[in-house]
Amino acid sequence: MLGWGVLIIASLNLVRLVQALRQWDFLAGLPAVMPLYLALSGLVWGLFALILSWGIFKGAGWAPGYARLGVLAYSLYFWMDRGLIQHAPERWTNWPFILGLMVLVGGCIFWMLSQPRNRTYFGEHNDR
Repeated sequence: MLGWGVLIIASLNLVRLVQALRQWDFLAGLPAVMPLYLALSGLVWGLFALILSWGIFKGAGWAPGYARLGVLAYSLYFWMDRGLIQHAPERWTNWPFILGLMVLVGGCIFWMLSQPRNRTYFGEHNDR
C-alpha cells in the first residue's frame, strides 16, 4: 500500500512538471505564479517519490529511512509552500483539517514502518 501511495505522489508531481513546462507562457503571464518553481518542485518531488517507490517495492534497506524523511520533508515543504508562496488568505481556512490529516497519515506511515513484519521485509534477512 505504501509503495502504491508513493507512486501516486510521484505521478502527480511528474504531471505537475510536465504541465508547468507545457503551460509555461500562460503561467508566466499570471501574477505571482513562478513556472520555474512549479517545474522544479514537480521534478524534485517526482524523482524522490519515484526512487522511493522503487525502493519500497524492492524491499531496499534504505527505503524506510527515506520514507520517514520524505514524510517530514514533504510536510515541511507543504507548509512552507502554503505560507511563503501562496499568499491567498482563503487557503488558511482549513489548516486544522490539513494538519490533522498530515499527523494521521504521517503517524500511520511511521507506525507501519515500525511493525515487525515490515521491518523484516526491509531488513538484512530479506531473501530478495
